[in-house]
Amino acid sequence: PKEKTIIVARGAGVFIQPVKEALMQNGWCLYTNTGTLRTVGTAGKRVDLESSFCVHARYSLSVLDGRYTTPQDKITGVFLSCGVLLPFIPLFPTYTDINISVMDNQTGREVLTITGSGKETGLKRVIQENM
Repeated sequence: PKEKTIIVARGAGVFIQPVKEALMQNGWCLYTNTGTLRTVGTAGKRVDLESSFCVHARYSLSVLDGRYTTPQDKITGVFLSCGVLLPFIPLFPTYTDINISVMDNQTGREVLTITGSGKETGLKRVIQENM
């Protein structure tokens, strides 16, 4: 895309950090702020105000993930989702289910989806190839 500005989640977690690194390496400008509320109009005898949300980036990125230690854990329900760590899951999982969605903030359309399962090490490469 011509406008390489995108809103991403704050932080540097296991999944968002490789995505951010890949985007920056591909020339994207990252924002963690979703925008500002702007109100314009007239105030007097009759008040006529209009509020709108001003987004500073052309695109928004959403990353949903699940982590598990072995493919069998996924089948048996030993699963980590949306960053909520269950007590019996190791802190350093090796397999992932990932769902990435990119939305165009001007049109409201989803312009890219990436889904898959596999090792965490391949996530950065997939982002670099698709964005």
